[in-house]
Amino acid sequence: MSYEESFFKALREQPLRQPARVLQALARHLGLQRLREAARLRRAQGAGASILRCDGIMRPARHKYRGYSGPWVEDAFFDYWVRESPRTKLRYLPVFWTDIYWHIQTHRWLPAQEKRYAHELAVALRERVEPTGQYFTVLEYDHAIWDWHAFPRNVIVFSAGGCGDIPLPLLLRSPAFANPAKDIRVSFMGQLDGYSNVTGTRGKMKEVMQGHAYLGQGPGWRDIMGRSVFSLCPRGLGRASFRMYEALSVGSIPVYIWDDVEWLPWRDELDWSEFSLSVNVAELDSLPQRLAAISDEQIRRMQRRIAELYDDYFTLPGVCRQIHKRVEKLADPRQFRDLMAARPYPPGMVPVPIPEGL
Repeated sequence: MSYEESFFKALREQPLRQPARVLQALARHLGLQRLREAARLRRAQGAGASILRCDGIMRPARHKYRGYSGPWVEDAFFDYWVRESPRTKLRYLPVFWTDIYWHIQTHRWLPAQEKRYAHELAVALRERVEPTGQYFTVLEYDHAIWDWHAFPRNVIVFSAGGCGDIPLPLLLRSPAFANPAKDIRVSFMGQLDGYSNVTGTRGKMKEVMQGHAYLGQGPGWRDIMGRSVFSLCPRGLGRASFRMYEALSVGSIPVYIWDDVEWLPWRDELDWSEFSLSVNVAELDSLPQRLAAISDEQIRRMQRRIAELYDDYFTLPGVCRQIHKRVEKLADPRQFRDLMAARPYPPGMVPVPIPEGL
């Protein structure tokens, strides 16, 4: 189904709510904040920093999720890159993917706006991205970007949602670290069904952990998480989970539960076993015993390690610095080409060729 068809289908199914969404998005699109953001993007592209020129539609109005409207990773990194203005071999493709795909997914853009976005993205990727140049882009969207595999194979994708070349933390806000007293051994606060359980991971977790963990949801989630020694952090619609990094922010040891791909950032530097547990869904039956076997001393070591790492690796400023560091490393042509050669492709999809002379 084309975007135009799905747009009008949404209007028919929600004749009151959907027009209100569209009007709200149009107001934001024409509002002063959006226009200032687009102008800032143009100024940054003309300032000499390593930023690829893109049309202003790549900087739409920010979306809101769970009462939060940013900054998202894309926003924080753009601000960082403009402020630092580094002259790097890799050039930054400043597309605000999370905002764009939210507008498309929820049919907030008119069909003409969506067509313009598709056109401008094609222009950026096929004409402005030079075949032998080296580029990167940053996205937070919490599940797979549609057709990201079709990107030119000289654009590195830093991704928080589970599909890309280099994993990032999936952050919703960036709170200061705290480690309140813990009086709950294991908890999970959040949704166990619906889209969050699209792979069945959360349903399996509930089946296994019922009676071994505090399972709940509601506005008191952060308090419960802060009081928990361990926080269950199953994957959601994407391969990652906001919950894992929320747990780290309150000194709760995350128990990451995954199925097909273990999406953990910074593994070139961090040993995740020092401050978390990573459990494949096939191993869930043994989880209650594994958690019970962890000693108090080991828990204290893991909590200390979380406190040591949090600011540098799991906050928005820390993530921006970590991306920059890896961009500098990837100026090495061998490292860049090795990463592009390792890009995963779905079964049956013909890989995009690596440009000659890269």
